[in-house]
Amino acid sequence: MTTMKKFFFLALIVLAAVSCGSDEPEAADATMMNENHGKTMLAGTDVYLNADGQLVTAGDYSISVCSAGSINSVEIQNVAVSLNRRMAVTDGKVYAVIPTESIRNFKSGKLATEVGTPVVYLMVTEHIKEGNEITGIKYKTLRKNAELGSLPKWDTNFKCKKVDEDSWNVTLPVAYNSHEVTMYDNLYTCSSKYAEGGKLNLEITHKYVKADHSGDYEDKLMVTYTLDNQIYIRYGSACTRALVTE
Repeated sequence: MTTMKKFFFLALIVLAAVSCGSDEPEAADATMMNENHGKTMLAGTDVYLNADGQLVTAGDYSISVCSAGSINSVEIQNVAVSLNRRMAVTDGKVYAVIPTESIRNFKSGKLATEVGTPVVYLMVTEHIKEGNEITGIKYKTLRKNAELGSLPKWDTNFKCKKVDEDSWNVTLPVAYNSHEVTMYDNLYTCSSKYAEGGKLNLEITHKYVKADHSGDYEDKLMVTYTLDNQIYIRYGSACTRALVTE
């Protein structure tokens, strides 16, 4: 093999190695001093460490505990999503800082983070002390977006079958026993039922308002509604938004 060919071959190997490299974000080391010793903020958030050794947020963010044993393997499904504004931290534990506006409350009472939301994970590696006083923490931090997983893509449009003038039906491509659907429009109700193949069948009904119907049958106003709304679908700790239309 000529020198030029050897060079070209080696260049291809290097290019292939770079191309096959992981696009996953990597954890970075950082230090956070508490409110009495500099009050270092968690970058990009309003979170800081108070004098009692708790992570604190003014409210734009929420702090949750993760079940992941390593920050390098954490994902949104490891997070027990909460609306906590303060939390004591323990060495080796992983915590998630999530924008509060991106957390949805479902009818079951469970909370979920909207897919694509930027989440800041941190794992405390060491407490910094001056004598017996804890003045700060050393930690690893990782920033990544909430994963889509088995959920439909954001704003997927599902066409619904009209059953009558005020109700619709659609089968969603998600599992009935593991996904939850909520609609936040108070003029509509939705309920989930088992469909063939274990899929989730969604029934949507418009709520009548008194002005829609007269008590006198002869004067009864028959109203036909149209459907153009949003639903939220939850799987575990993540949720997506979908559109339901006729």
